[in-house]
Amino acid sequence: MPTDGSFLQWMGAQFPQDAYSAFRPRTGSTGFQNYFQGSYGNIWDDYMAKIGAMTREGKDPNLTFTDFLGGYDWSSAWNQLTPWERGARLPGAARWNVGVS
Repeated sequence: MPTDGSFLQWMGAQFPQDAYSAFRPRTGSTGFQNYFQGSYGNIWDDYMAKIGAMTREGKDPNLTFTDFLGGYDWSSAWNQLTPWERGARLPGAARWNVGVS
């Protein structure tokens, strides 16, 4: 384990899901928190696509997962979702409480 201040970089290489969790926003709506929690697979795929693109372009694929996460535009990704994907519900929408007494 490194002792030179690069712990997050080391953790990102060894335990990418834990590094992802370290970037979890501490504020925001419940919908955003749920979006973040459920997006690891998609974010990892985006990272691997970036590494692949760097390789195809003949560049050294030296982008770490934590560097990728640090530059990820969370607000833009969140704003591109539909209101439904962000957890918004229509006012007055029917709610079914099947099996609830």
